[in-house]
Amino acid sequence: AVDSSGNVFIVVQSTSAGKAIPAAFYDSAILKRDSSGAASASVVLGGDGSGTALALDTSNNVYVAERDVNVTYTTNSTGVRIAKFNSSLLSKSTVTLAVSTFGAVGNMLISNGFLYVQNWGGAGQVGSTSKYTTGLVFVSSIAAAAVLNAPSGLTVDGNGNIYSKFSPFGAQTANETIYKYTPDLAAVTARDV
Repeated sequence: AVDSSGNVFIVVQSTSAGKAIPAAFYDSAILKRDSSGAASASVVLGGDGSGTALALDTSNNVYVAERDVNVTYTTNSTGVRIAKFNSSLLSKSTVTLAVSTFGAVGNMLISNGFLYVQNWGGAGQVGSTSKYTTGLVFVSSIAAAAVLNAPSGLTVDGNGNIYSKFSPFGAQTANETIYKYTPDLAAVTARDV
């Protein structure tokens, strides 16, 4: 993501030497590069997790979704949290997602002062699109169709409508579907692609 000053923020993952965990689990960090590409700030997210999505608001605050691999996923404990940092990556606040998700966030975006989050579905769960304030307070959520649990795209149009694309995951056979929602996450249309 690029802020209003041309700084680039990316979330990276790397395995840690000496950790007795499978190679698929990562430590994550946010890196900030100035407009010339020089490193200007970084922060390790901490815990055993992987950064899965990043977004910036108009005040250049950085939002990153992180999955904690040490959490057992249930409807009450998603193991996914969103951290909010200032543009210097110094100040941090965190929230654990209020909506059941299977260990990851697919995509995030900021529109009209709200954070929209695509949540993975898991075995027997569907994917969903959720809305939070930029203060990380849960507002609402809407589920995708029963067999669609893999988020594969999230964007917004000039009127603030949210387009959320979900795909089937694993052995499921279904078409990908693009959902169009109002800014309040009321369903408008759904189209198979």
